Amino acid sequence: MLDRISRSMTTFGFAAVIGSIALVGLAPRDAHSACIAGTALFQAGEAGIIVKHNVVKLPHAVVVQQTNTAGYSPVSECTYFNVLKKKPDHFQVQHKTCADGTPKELTFNVPLDWILCTPM
Repeated sequence: MLDRISRSMTTFGFAAVIGSIALVGLAPRDAHSACIAGTALFQAGEAGIIVKHNVVKLPHAVVVQQTNTAGYSPVSECTYFNVLKKKPDHFQVQHKTCADGTPKELTFNVPLDWILCTPM
């Protein structure tokens, strides 16, 4: 009896996975977007920078990633790079603490890779 229930559950789980994959395969894809990318230098002693770009269309999405991942923060607590104030020709990035979002100056220069995408 237990084997039959186990096989039924396995069959049901397998069917659910296959069904999910089929639905994902049918999901519409947005092939009409444009992206640009670059690297901005976030200098030591700064808590924020402005990154200029040549996309003039809103809305757009921006993702940033620091490429120097060791020793850039003057504090031992969790910190992150926050994208804010997205404008048609620039956006801002601030280095902040996770605890309360307080901007924190960097102790070392950090190259910051970014990508910006907008619907066409």
